Order: sequence, then structure tokens, then C-alpha cells
Amino acid sequence: QQNPADQLVVSPSADLLARLARSNPYNTVTSFPLMLPERLQQRMQSVAIGNSNFVMAEAGFADAVTNSLNSRKICFAPTASKISDIVLAFTGSGLNNPETDIPNAFTAKVSVEYPLGSTPQRLYFNGADNVVVTPGRTFYKSDPLPINIPAGAQFAVKSYITWTGTLWSAQWSASQQAGEWTNRGTGLADNSLNNTVLANTTALQGLAPAIYASMQTPIPVVGIIGDSIAALAADAVDLAVGYNGWGRAMRGQIPFINLGRAGETFANWNTRHEGRCLILRNAVTDVIIQYGHNDIFLSGTSAATLLSYVQATADMFNAQGRRCWGVTVCPRT
Repeated sequence: QQNPADQLVVSPSADLLARLARSNPYNTVTSFPLMLPERLQQRMQSVAIGNSNFVMAEAGFADAVTNSLNSRKICFAPTASKISDIVLAFTGSGLNNPETDIPNAFTAKVSVEYPLGSTPQRLYFNGADNVVVTPGRTFYKSDPLPINIPAGAQFAVKSYITWTGTLWSAQWSASQQAGEWTNRGTGLADNSLNNTVLANTTALQGLAPAIYASMQTPIPVVGIIGDSIAALAADAVDLAVGYNGWGRAMRGQIPFINLGRAGETFANWNTRHEGRCLILRNAVTDVIIQYGHNDIFLSGTSAATLLSYVQATADMFNAQGRRCWGVTVCPRT
């Protein structure tokens, strides 16, 4: 919304939660008005996984020593809607300010465990039980898993990943709460279809798919782009809802995918963003745009130029039927 100082304002707070929860995702908003197309009601929407940055691999977390991992992440269906037809997906892009190709291909097998403690169910990619994710502006989606999960229920996503060379991992993603792990090693066996409890071998870095599902109730679904203020990787996880940062503010009611990356500038986003757009495409109703303080402080970008970046990015997402929310630039000295 516009404030009297002509700044775009949104904050990860109870106020944001209330405004998004109240708003009909098919109406217009003040900041960047656009009627969402009716077809979005029928499209798949994204489900937040149990952390902030687990979808997009980063150059800063590279593993050239081991060649395999098993992971288990505890995930949450939104409290406002039950979900069905889960789809898991990977991209061949990674975060490196700007976005770039991941260094090597990797092979992934994935499954969903629901109820927790039951035998996991395999997901397939065009009928195959694995997918090879190649570097580039690529995106690989599984076939839908016919499953129904009640609103607010927990489930687990399990991944078995192998690679040759170097694997980039994602931040804030290995083991944030009880029942989660990322177990790395050389020549590990696939544990994605059993209930073996594994030791966690890394404190922060892991890798798992983006998670999508059909919502049974139309609700807002939020994508977040920006720098460290968006990523909020240093914020502690609230175990009551399974999230840190923005997800903690959403209180488990509004699904989200956070693609913020520490140190990034709007200029970095402008250079390349296709991988993140593929993750968000046809999957969110709203996009929070949080860039600016790195541009101004590090690059000397003018306010006018920064606002033109915001408008151009909002125009792009508006054209796809998404509402956009701008964040006030944080002071920095």
C-alpha cells in the first residue's frame, strides 16, 4: 500500500497476515492493481516447506567431497486449506548473486511420508522413479501424487540425491527441528522409501525439492524475493509452526516460498531470475519484493532507479496474474 511518504510498505507481521488472509486473491490491490485471471483458481499452488531457503541451491554451500545424501524434511499443510495431488520439483539454477547454473547435474529420488511414520510413497517423473537435474534454466516437475492431507497436518518429504563432482546445497535447510536430517556420505544407499532414522551430518545445508499441491480452499500463496532481509536466515525457527522469518509471521496459515538471498541486489535480480521465476510460475497469488538497501548502500543506486526496478518487476509478475507488495527500504549506515 502507499503511505504518505510515497513509500511501498509491507512487513512480516500480524498486520500482513491479517491483510492477506482477509483479501480475496481474485480482487485488485492498491500497490500494483491487476485482476487475477479466473484460471488461477484451477492451477496448482505452492506449499511452503518447513524452512526458509530449501528450494534454491547456493554457490556458498558447495560439497565436492561426498557424492550422496538422504534428507527428511517435516512439512506443513496450511491451516487454511487441506491439500492434494502433491508435486515435487527441482531447478538447474542456483543462487550466486546473480543467479547462475548449478555446477553439475545430480540425480534425485523423492517420496512423501504421510502420515508421519508410515511407509513413504514414491513420486515419479514422467513415469520414471528418478530425475536427472541438469545445469541451466531448467525445471523438472514430478507427476502428481494422489494423496489428501488435512489442513494443518504435518507430512515429510524425503530425498535421495547422488552426484559426481560438486553439489550446491541450500541454506537453513538440513535439520531445524526434531525428525529432520540431512545425511551426507560417499556411496550412501537410498533411504527415501523406508523409515530408518539417520544421523544428521551437517548443521545448516541441505537440498530438497520445491513442493506444490492443489489447494482445496482458495487462499493467498506468497512468493518472496529479495536480499538478506527477505531470507532472514539468522532468525530462529518457531517450532510451533515450523518456520523462521516470514513463515513465522504467517503462522502456518499462508503457504509461501522464500527465494531471498543474502547480499543480492536488484541489479543481480535483473541480470538473471529465470530459475526463481520457474519456481514461482503458476504457483503463487502474491509476490513480496524486498530489495533496495544493498543497491543504495553498496552500489549507489538512486531512489528513482530503484523504483523503476520495482515497477518493472511488479509489471512482470502482474502480467502473470500475481499481486505484488513492496517493502520499505531498511536504513543502513
